[in-house]
Amino acid sequence: MMKSRLLSTSLYLSITALILASAASAADGPVIPLPAKDAKALELLGKGVVGKAIPAPPLDDLVSWYMGTPGGGDWTYNVTKGDVANAHVESIRPAPDRAGNKAWSQKIGDLYLQHMLELKDGSIGKSGEDDLSMSYGCHFHPGIVLPPGLAAGKSLHVTQKALAYKIGHPDHTAYTGDMDIKFTYIGAYEVNTPAGTFPAALVRAEFDIKIGPAKVKDVQYAFYSKGVGKVAEIEALRVSALLIYHSDDKTAKVLAKKPVRAK
Repeated sequence: MMKSRLLSTSLYLSITALILASAASAADGPVIPLPAKDAKALELLGKGVVGKAIPAPPLDDLVSWYMGTPGGGDWTYNVTKGDVANAHVESIRPAPDRAGNKAWSQKIGDLYLQHMLELKDGSIGKSGEDDLSMSYGCHFHPGIVLPPGLAAGKSLHVTQKALAYKIGHPDHTAYTGDMDIKFTYIGAYEVNTPAGTFPAALVRAEFDIKIGPAKVKDVQYAFYSKGVGKVAEIEALRVSALLIYHSDDKTAKVLAKKPVRAK
């Protein structure tokens, strides 16, 4: 009788363990092989940068995915643009916000300054961008916002009004237009960089923009690792204040070293 009870208990524990393991695996998210068209586009990052597909969890706690920690820091990337390779730093720092949201400024090299924010519901987004080389800025209304909880394989459409102005004169609109962006969480993959190998979520952003005389359609890809931030990116489009667009101006970025957290 005792042996029978022991066997029953052992069987019960084994079944329970299997159920819990299955539930834990499901909670991690699906494993989605990289689609062929996206794999082709990502070749610009270099051979071996994009590794195997891994479980893709929902994109919650977006600040952790997009910038590692709320305190910001500095990210150094190896950048390839055509036949030219160099390095640049992207810096994120907390910034004031009139509406009381958590906000940051993100300086991209010496050319662009993006204005980022987190809404009270946990959504994260971009409220505007300054093109420092052209001395123009652009407001996005209501803001390019991504809500938390987007699941792998799912897409989200965002429509915006864009208002361009001369830096220093934000109340004088020079151009107006419309933006339609489609975000797709393709899946999660191992990303191999000089800074290490990271589990990263791949987000594709497709742009359809009409502002002033410009009409632009393009796609960009970014890999985000939770607690680290952006680890790789293909930037096919730069939305500047005047929307100066070069169709062959594609840039590949790969994290060169571990981020330095702001003090």
